[in-house]
Amino acid sequence: LPICARELQPGILVVDREVHGPQEDYRTPEQRIPGTRLDWPWESCVTLSDTWCATTLDEKDAKSAEEVIDMLVHVVARGGNLLLGIGPDRNGAMPASYARTLEGVGAWLAQNGSAIYETRPVPRDWIRDNEGQESIAAAGRVWWLTAHADRLHLIDLDRSGTAAQTLVVPLDPSLTVAECTVSGAKAAWRQDSVGSVAVELPASSGSTRLVSLRFA
Repeated sequence: LPICARELQPGILVVDREVHGPQEDYRTPEQRIPGTRLDWPWESCVTLSDTWCATTLDEKDAKSAEEVIDMLVHVVARGGNLLLGIGPDRNGAMPASYARTLEGVGAWLAQNGSAIYETRPVPRDWIRDNEGQESIAAAGRVWWLTAHADRLHLIDLDRSGTAAQTLVVPLDPSLTVAECTVSGAKAAWRQDSVGSVAVELPASSGSTRLVSLRFA
């Protein structure tokens, strides 16, 4: 069937539905996120509740904005797409809790979307001794990595507050930092002879921190 479809419509995309055959274009793990980066196109299909529709009126099964944000960051850092299933309740309406969750995700993207939109997984040679992982541990946190062609983004999803501290990013020495921001504000930084960048982080009250390094 995929071969016949391609003859009729050469640009068609064929989903795998977990079959992983030679004619499929991308994979679609359902209700889960792969634990590591994958080397092929993929999309996690995850519902906002436990099912593909809102089965109760008390709305207790909706995921929180924080849960959805964490899923989104993990998916994007691992090179995938997140398909978030949002189903109506039995009356055909969107539950109020769904709307609150989506409003929360929208507010987060309004502040941090630069690290999500049109990004890709961090190139495997940008971070020294990180073996191409999608995150690094530094300054007592796990920082999720996304990238544009000319910049690296580090996202801290730990919502506990912290005092001012220094974040050290072991960049490959071929990368020269021209500008650094922390949550949109210019930050003090320095880069040593082997490429490592030390970023001065202000105290955090518990919201997401986004560090962006723009390269020369």
